[in-house]
Amino acid sequence: MKEKTYLGDWLYNAGIVGFLRINQDFFYVKENNLISKDENLIKFGENFIEIDRKIFENFSQRFFDYSFQTYIKFYGHLNRLKSIKNNHLKQLEKAFKQNEEKSVSDLWKSILKIINQIDVKKKYGFSKAIPKALKNIEDAKKIIDEIIEYIANLPPEVKNKKAVDWFRANKFFQKNWLNSVSINTFKTKYEVPLIKNNLKNQTAGKGKDKIDLPCIVCYPHRSAKKDKKFSTSISNFAGLNADLINFIYMPQDRKVPNKIELPLCDICEIVYFLPVSLYSDTRIAIIRTL
Repeated sequence: MKEKTYLGDWLYNAGIVGFLRINQDFFYVKENNLISKDENLIKFGENFIEIDRKIFENFSQRFFDYSFQTYIKFYGHLNRLKSIKNNHLKQLEKAFKQNEEKSVSDLWKSILKIINQIDVKKKYGFSKAIPKALKNIEDAKKIIDEIIEYIANLPPEVKNKKAVDWFRANKFFQKNWLNSVSINTFKTKYEVPLIKNNLKNQTAGKGKDKIDLPCIVCYPHRSAKKDKKFSTSISNFAGLNADLINFIYMPQDRKVPNKIELPLCDICEIVYFLPVSLYSDTRIAIIRTL
């Protein structure tokens, strides 16, 4: 099923950027224009994007993979390890050739300090033993290569956990969502309903007066979906204060007689969800300029 998403407010547009970054394998850029690789899947207009809901297949994994890459980029762990290989090991090899035992010991201690700061065992689950002392340069090269290879090709479960750690560290999401976040819950809550388009519409009134509520963002293109909420993710970042969050965002387990929700469709909800992809990169850029 085809859906159109038009440019909107700054936060919505940031979500569109996040959506495109996560789905960047489906298009390319030529002379500042976005060119679709398959217009049956995604098509670019002057002020809109048209997508087929099939684009959400494996969306959860792409979202978590992108978040993990942001985590790696932000902390620079892989680059620091490559720097050890390209710089520190050369100094270490020179010290070995010149039989400078103290230099060898000092250099290896400085390398171990970086490895411990990265915390490859606890944070990434690297299980091989890392020697506290060296007999030859080959041992050093081998263990550094093994660590780099491991982190560059982490098991999916470790990558997904790092993505969740990234969400939590930056407080991107509401606390009650964080308590159960995982790639499987994300897939169940977002990916599957987006593909199947089987959510019930949000309604108002009773009997003959019962109507489907339109989405407040994309009206008149889509109807609002039941239990879809504006502040799924970054309401604080959007500038909403606590009282306004309480008005807009009502958790499922909150017992409020007259639960108030702004009517929103599933497409607009996921778009508002995705500025985290832009925000994280923006934060990196700001920090690098300091």
